[in-house]
Amino acid sequence: MRRVSKGRRDVARYLGLPSYRGDQLCEWVFDKGVTDPDAMTNLPKDLRPRLPDLLGPLSPPILERSAGEDAEKLLVGIAQGDAVECVAMQRPWGLSACVSSQLGCAVGCRFCASGKDGLERNLAAEEIAGQVMAIAVDRETPGHVVFMGMGEPLLNLDGVLGALALLCDGHAYPIPEKNVTLSTVGWARGIDRLAASGRRVRLALSVHAGDPDLRAELIPHQPDPLPVVLEAARRYEEATGRRITYEYALLEGVNDGTDQARALAGLLDAGAHVNLIDVNPVEGAGFVPASRGARGRFEEVLASRGVNVTARRSVGGSADAACGQLRARWVRRNGMR
Repeated sequence: MRRVSKGRRDVARYLGLPSYRGDQLCEWVFDKGVTDPDAMTNLPKDLRPRLPDLLGPLSPPILERSAGEDAEKLLVGIAQGDAVECVAMQRPWGLSACVSSQLGCAVGCRFCASGKDGLERNLAAEEIAGQVMAIAVDRETPGHVVFMGMGEPLLNLDGVLGALALLCDGHAYPIPEKNVTLSTVGWARGIDRLAASGRRVRLALSVHAGDPDLRAELIPHQPDPLPVVLEAARRYEEATGRRITYEYALLEGVNDGTDQARALAGLLDAGAHVNLIDVNPVEGAGFVPASRGARGRFEEVLASRGVNVTARRSVGGSADAACGQLRARWVRRNGMR
């Protein structure tokens, strides 16, 4: 079945209708959570029964599932016959939705599956918010959203800001901004623009190395070098009052030495908060998580320098698929590249 792409104006154009009809349709789906065409009373009666055939399912179809102990990864059908990953994560504070902002990724972190084939395209706001809708189909509505799936959110900031409007402005999914976290490798202009947007989401900055040169090796297409990114992060904290979290994937024999811990502590302000993350194995990448001993020594160095540390277990791995891998398998199986 053919699927339309992009957002409200494109929906109307595809249907051959005035643009306001696209607004009405998307308001039903995203603002009110209604996916039954017969209930869309301000749409023409002769149009309603034809919508599923014209557009495909109004609630995003779930193509595959991969369940773990406390998480389930979903492969959700989107426009152009493609699919995107999201994860439903049951945490102590409630259900969280981990969503993707792009198909693929241009940043190309060497230990991540999302960017192995580069960037395909940005996701539209409705495609991002639709991942939360898919998670909520047979669950409670997620109370938290993290932009930690496929893609670099700041490189699709228009789509992300549009999704935040759908998710946080009291429509179908009234999720408080304070419960939204955006994970980024950092792009100074994007961070400044996010601060200027008036949105007050939490920012999680992926550092992954205290040495800027090593970071450039691990993140070969980083939008900005580490010192520039850290300055932008401090500006965001000052402008929004939101505390930055710094994320660090510990890779055995690569960035888990005490020298890297000292370098990282030297870059951060006293009282900064670092999440240490176990990487999920990615086929062909050659990286493995740091040992427990190396992790302990790394934590000790940071703590001795006044840096707060949390060890974060990867939830995506418990769903038998690190970021990008479920979709990659689906793409190969369907002969899409």
